[in-house]
Amino acid sequence: KNPKIIHANKIKEYEDNYINFSFPIPIVEKNGIIKGVLSEKNNFEKSLSNSIILMAGGFGKRLKPLTNSTPKPMLKIGENPIIEIIINSFIKNGFNNFLITTHYKSHLIKKYFGDGKKKKIKINYLDEKKPLGTAGFLKTIKTKRLSYPIIIMNSDILTKVNFKNLLKFHNDNKSDLTICTKKYTLNIPYGVIKNNKKKVINILEKPDFKFDINAGIYVLSKNILEDLDRSRYLDFDTLIKTVLKKNKRVISYPLYEYWMDIGKI
Repeated sequence: KNPKIIHANKIKEYEDNYINFSFPIPIVEKNGIIKGVLSEKNNFEKSLSNSIILMAGGFGKRLKPLTNSTPKPMLKIGENPIIEIIINSFIKNGFNNFLITTHYKSHLIKKYFGDGKKKKIKINYLDEKKPLGTAGFLKTIKTKRLSYPIIIMNSDILTKVNFKNLLKFHNDNKSDLTICTKKYTLNIPYGVIKNNKKKVINILEKPDFKFDINAGIYVLSKNILEDLDRSRYLDFDTLIKTVLKKNKRVISYPLYEYWMDIGKI
């Protein structure tokens, strides 16, 4: 009796107010005649200017010989390089401002994507002359050139996470640093003996242990970059520990969506 519809002459209003639907909506003319259908694939997406940093400078040693002539982010899954699948996912979520950190065979990445105009996005590059650690590139970035909060992601991850929801979660929780986590189950294929000194007190037969692991996706507020020690080699685990010591607000964002780290052949 009360169907959800969009009047054809009001589509511009819906676009301006960023209306997002998760199901098909009929577009109708004044007389109720259906003119078309607005599907989930062509929802009105408001462009988000937040800086997206993709880390693509690694050597991909665990994937040799595949990476002898190709940087890991450019290895193809189906018809597209891993990093292009990631970029397309961000574009689908409304993001258009990218910074790619490069080192190993960086010219191949730059040649493929250029400045991003073919995808109607903006791509800049940050070349590491020498490895600075997994988070070391943050020390070389001019913070005023970024749009905050920024999303940082390893460029060897396949995931269906909704980056727009991730950013909203970060903002709603007033987080300084948000770390995406994924449940990881470690199965012990043996009976595990629990001892108290020499006395056996229990046995667990082939137990499963569950952990929250770092999923390689982060959201950072501006103050994190402003407080960096720019004189030392920096990995992300060190950065996280440093931020915790400074009593910054660090929040975990559990991923329930598909997630895979492309690490080994």
